[in-house]
Amino acid sequence: MPDQGLFLHTGVLSQLDNDRWREQRAHLSEAFLPFESLKVLFDVSDARAVKSLAILRDQAASNSGIVRMNEFLLNETMAQLCLAMFGLPEDMVEKYNKRIRNAFAVALEATGGAVGGAKPDMDQTGLMKAAGFLFSFINKFLNETQDRTGVSELDSGAKINGPLSARIQDISDDMEGKYFNAATFIFAGHDTTANTMSWLLYEVCLNPKIQDQLRAEADAMFESLGPGEKLNYGHLQKLPFMTRCITETLRKWPVVPNGTFRQLQFDEVVKGPNNTRVRVPKGTFVQITNWMRHRSPKLWKDPETFNPDREFLPEELWFGKPLAAFNPSTSRFSPFTFSPRDCMGKNFAQMEMRVILAHLFHNFYFELASPTKDADPKTFMGVNRATLGPRDTGIDPSEPAALGLYLTAIPR
Repeated sequence: MPDQGLFLHTGVLSQLDNDRWREQRAHLSEAFLPFESLKVLFDVSDARAVKSLAILRDQAASNSGIVRMNEFLLNETMAQLCLAMFGLPEDMVEKYNKRIRNAFAVALEATGGAVGGAKPDMDQTGLMKAAGFLFSFINKFLNETQDRTGVSELDSGAKINGPLSARIQDISDDMEGKYFNAATFIFAGHDTTANTMSWLLYEVCLNPKIQDQLRAEADAMFESLGPGEKLNYGHLQKLPFMTRCITETLRKWPVVPNGTFRQLQFDEVVKGPNNTRVRVPKGTFVQITNWMRHRSPKLWKDPETFNPDREFLPEELWFGKPLAAFNPSTSRFSPFTFSPRDCMGKNFAQMEMRVILAHLFHNFYFELASPTKDADPKTFMGVNRATLGPRDTGIDPSEPAALGLYLTAIPR
């Protein structure tokens, strides 16, 4: 199995002690409650999305309109996480954003990404350097947020600057629990969201009519605001077509295509070839992969086609609600994996995707640019390093793969 436990250790994502995991999960979940937490910090998320528009305009203006959209979104989702969920000061976020992402990329690559575990020829020097930087940053993060220990929005009813920081600070009396849960959310809290939005933008550039419909819906939402009224969490209910587009993106481009590992606690019996009973012993590591189910013609009509109007099951679309808080999963569809260890940050991700995308479509037109537009959509499959992102097709195939989505961003 991948060895992310080397740098996430006893954090909630890689915690093997089920009793301790339940305690951690219950404690941290408060930070992601939609009304007690996310609704309260919505203004922070929206303000960053607005600021990002100027950043994108500057990037486009400096390069004949062409932008590295995946890199832009990775930067913005890390900023959203640090500003909204962690409550870190903006100057600290700007200083460390890119360096944090680079360090985790080194650590992920060294420890096997989505396959096979740690490499036999692991770059131990590079890994140690990256780990040293990450723990130095986490130490700064914990020092910056130490005044939030024991503060709860549910108990006080008051807004907390960085609800996830508050929960990390008082998750444990020992520093290990704080360090590795901070590392867990920094690692898992941004690239999945950025890559999902990247794939959505890729698809709607291939399908301009879908992009136009998304833009019209975003325009209508902003136009519905009264004089002096600010966008708020409730307004996201006015984006039902965007919900379909995000859901279809999560189906066609599951951002964790390999699923996540589980280890059997008991002996199990599964159905094998020709309906034979196959015993799987306790301790076996298993995966329920997303990619094959999400693209199976036995489960989906025209699975290779991006079609937000396809017939989803009610549970996959929150029973018709444009935004809800439960995990949208069925036996054929599990972008956030399955309960009880489903993605803790799914509600925040669903909120920030809608905020960022609504502002982007309201302010820009997007088209594919070279080298992305030169790739054959039928064979363009991206880069899978635990999370799946679009591949930079401008890099020679003999060189290590890298992420890259090149778009022309045209201000409206």
